[in-house]
Amino acid sequence: MNNELLHFSMEFLHENHIASHLIQNDRWDFAEPFDLGLRSGLGLPNVSPEQWLFHLEQLQPGCLYHCTDPLCCLYTQLRLPDGPIFFIGPILHGSDPDALSRDAAARLALSPIFERQLHDYYLRLPKLPEIACWYDSFLRTLGRQLYGSAFRSLSFDYTDLPTANTGAPQQFMPPEKPVLSIQMLEDRYALENRLLDAVHHGDADLAMQALQSFHGVTIPGRKGHNEATIVQFRTVSLNALLRKEAERAEVHPFYLDTLYNDFLLSIGKLTTEQQEQQLVVEMLRQYCDRVARYSTSGYSVVIRNIIHYINLHLKEDLTLSTLAAQFSLSRSYLSDRFRREVQINLTDFVNITRIQFAANLLRYHHYSIAAAAQEVGIPDVSYFTRLFKRSMGETPSQYARKKVSEP
Repeated sequence: MNNELLHFSMEFLHENHIASHLIQNDRWDFAEPFDLGLRSGLGLPNVSPEQWLFHLEQLQPGCLYHCTDPLCCLYTQLRLPDGPIFFIGPILHGSDPDALSRDAAARLALSPIFERQLHDYYLRLPKLPEIACWYDSFLRTLGRQLYGSAFRSLSFDYTDLPTANTGAPQQFMPPEKPVLSIQMLEDRYALENRLLDAVHHGDADLAMQALQSFHGVTIPGRKGHNEATIVQFRTVSLNALLRKEAERAEVHPFYLDTLYNDFLLSIGKLTTEQQEQQLVVEMLRQYCDRVARYSTSGYSVVIRNIIHYINLHLKEDLTLSTLAAQFSLSRSYLSDRFRREVQINLTDFVNITRIQFAANLLRYHHYSIAAAAQEVGIPDVSYFTRLFKRSMGETPSQYARKKVSEP
């Protein structure tokens, strides 16, 4: 083994804030746990370092292993020619700690306290999208330097790994054929980009066309996963992608948070691919509708700033006169400009925004009706109730009772 090459690799990763370790004789010889202490803090089952050690014993020389665990953390392992294992990670398999921690907490039924711990943990990790431009090529170059043309690379989920109590040790053997060809992968990513681009522009018809094209390039479920687990994982991931794409289209989170959480509740009920397909269609329609109705990307700078100000100051006085004074505009100019660009008058926009945020407080944060009304700047509960029913189609008490029956 070229010690200089290994030393350079570890120093290079360290400079990029990526943890790496050299495991001698398949034993951990470093003090800090392999996952920076996350799993011991959360008390999660079936993800212990001891289980990892059993898996590491099976690694074959000349093969790079990328393993993604249920917490969206990527680990890379390479057995070196002289026996030790080069272990890299964890790396966050995404760029949004907020969405990933929320999704993981929903899938693993973590308490709010553990969700916050998970979020803080994710903030400490390097993000794969930020290093993807060089990470894979760096590893492939290292592998070819060590093993030449015989070098191979594999990817798998944590749940695909053999366990220590299954009898005779198993080996990680590369599949005879890849799950997807390079062309299929390229087609899949191209279609995914088409779908997200359609959502970005609020075009439900284009989104449906892209969705129909996905049928020919769907990645099959992994062996050992039941159908419900597969469809729920896929749909949770899509829900997060669509929410982020709507945010990139400059839709304020106030218009997305309730929708996102409603879909998480629906995802938890999925058991079949047919149910998944029906829900995905509804998700695309709803996110496209939010972008079409609430995106500020096409607005002038002044109207965009006013909308952001409204979203951040719901408890304050948001009358036409107050906003006009805040932005040094005449009342008539602001009124005409806002209606022309947003297609709704300013007062109605403020009321709708307040009611939608209040609905989120009622459903997901257990606010009383009076407290929710106060939080959004409508202290008169009777008036709040009238506005709520006009916007949501039911009274706040009816809406609040619905959440009790949700799973």
